[in-house]
Amino acid sequence: MANQNYRIFPNKVELFKFFGAYAPQLNAAVSARLPLNGLCVGTQHKAFRNTVEFFTALAEMSGLDVDAQHSTIRMGSYIVFFNKDIPSPNSMGKVVDAKIVEVQDKKDDKENLSIDLILEEAMSLNDEADKKGSKDRLVEFALSKGVTLTKNKSFEKMIADLKSELEAF
Repeated sequence: MANQNYRIFPNKVELFKFFGAYAPQLNAAVSARLPLNGLCVGTQHKAFRNTVEFFTALAEMSGLDVDAQHSTIRMGSYIVFFNKDIPSPNSMGKVVDAKIVEVQDKKDDKENLSIDLILEEAMSLNDEADKKGSKDRLVEFALSKGVTLTKNKSFEKMIADLKSELEAF
């Protein structure tokens, strides 16, 4: 292997984000929560007996030339070897619609209203008697809106994180 092309992914989330850019049918959010050597395509869960089968499946889905024999998992990090240079996701022959978008200084009132409604619904999940349950419900609610929250913060700070993520969209 004179020319070694590889990428190191510190965790499953980063691995599936990368391959998800090349394989839109890969459900990265669900795949990251599955056991070792498991992934989710659409709504179908798939499990593989070993890492060679796992990396072969990722290669077939993404169209990348992954060296499945040498790719490995070490101490929670994924080391993926490639037989060729890694092309950018847009150069894989996929059709990309380019649109010119005008940047506006102010967001539409409708958008602000929808964020306010989402935040109001999120605030209604707070139950002082069941703080852990409240955080769990808020995390699930945020996931349904496409936002990932961590539960190691107070409920109010989690709401603030949700608001900033929603405004970033």
